Parts: sequence; C-alpha cells; structure tokens
Amino acid sequence: MDIKDIKSLLHSFYEGETSKEEEKILSDFFETESVPKDMEDERRIFLKLYSAHRNNVPAHLEERLNTLIDNLAEEESHKTSHITLPTRHLSKSVRWAMSIAASVLIILSAGIFAHFGNNGNNNKMLVDTYSNPEEAYLETQKTLLLVSGKLNKGIKQIEKVNDIIDKDVQL
Repeated sequence: MDIKDIKSLLHSFYEGETSKEEEKILSDFFETESVPKDMEDERRIFLKLYSAHRNNVPAHLEERLNTLIDNLAEEESHKTSHITLPTRHLSKSVRWAMSIAASVLIILSAGIFAHFGNNGNNNKMLVDTYSNPEEAYLETQKTLLLVSGKLNKGIKQIEKVNDIIDKDVQL
C-alpha cells in the first residue's frame, strides 16, 4: 500500500473514523520492517496500542461489560421512576388543590367586596395618604425592600429544599 494512503488511514485512525478492516491494514503495515523513518514514532504507538489490546483483553469482556452497563441503566431508571412518579403525581394533585382554593378565594373576595365595599356610596374619591410625594416615595421604597427581603428569604429556603431533594434522588 502507498505511504500516502497509509498516512491518510493513520489520520482517520487518530480521528476515530477507521473500520476494523482499515485498522487491520495499518497493523499489518506497521508490523513489517519497511516502515519509513518519519513514521517510526507512529509505528511504536500503534504497535503498543494493538499489542496491549491483543494480549490483555479477557475473553467475553465486552459482552460482560455491556451486560453490566445494561443492568446498571435498568436499576437507575427503576430508581428514578419510583422517585419521580409519586412526586409528579403529588405535585399535580397539590397544584389542582391550590387552583381550586385560589378560585374559591377570588370568588369570596369579589362577593365580600361587592357586598360591603360599595355601601351605596359611589361618589367617594380616593385620597392620597401622604401630602409630600418624596415622603410617599421613601415609604414605597421601604415597603418594596421589605417585600424583596421576604421573597429572597423564601427563595433561599426553596433552594435548600431542592438541594436536599437532589441529594436524595442521586442516592
């Protein structure tokens, strides 16, 4: 075989794109004594790779590894399905209950406001509680900071719970 073809096959080999037959061609080429000096390093590397592959691989290793990988994958999917299905079911039922509760709350609030909020006096105008706009702005800022702090505290608690759940799922 031509040196150009061998170099092309060698490049494909290093890229992981060769077939077993092409690797056999390379192996046969490097086992001969007529290897050019500029390819002597590749010859040593290739022969080391293939001599280790031929001598140290136990019989049926690939089959046993594939079986082991399949078993582990099946166990993992079995564990995952037992963990995620109940939480998904629980999550859906909780969402369903919360949506019903929210709907009832909205209806009750609207009914209470309609009954007590109007009192037949439609001429009331909304009046500002602060006469100074700067004072109102500062009070609004304080309120928003308080709400932001409470939300951040709640988010941190949720993150802690998510971390605990993730650790339990990984076990």
